[in-house]
Amino acid sequence: MTDTTIRVPPLTDLRFEPDEGDVTRVTTHEPTPVQPPRADPHVVSRVQGGPGAGFPSADDFYPSAAIFHGEQGAATVRACVDGQVRLTAEPTIIKSTGSQRLDEGAVRRPCAR
Repeated sequence: MTDTTIRVPPLTDLRFEPDEGDVTRVTTHEPTPVQPPRADPHVVSRVQGGPGAGFPSADDFYPSAAIFHGEQGAATVRACVDGQVRLTAEPTIIKSTGSQRLDEGAVRRPCAR
């Protein structure tokens, strides 16, 4: 459920001609702006120890020639796996880093060095 604020413009052109004996007062005012509630920052829980044994590191994928040339980038890789998380097809690049060396490193399997 959300609150809705409706802003009413001032009624500067309003003219009222009361009947005899009839007294009416028309007042207008700007509504007080409603501030949205402040959201608390999301706290990320971290566990000590880092990745588990066998988890690949950047060294497994970052080609030494790309490091030497200062190449950086982010690739989008498609990887198809089965129910036991085994590759069912070779990984492919969906969005390139702009560097052939980095793209090749992104799809390299650590054991295929």
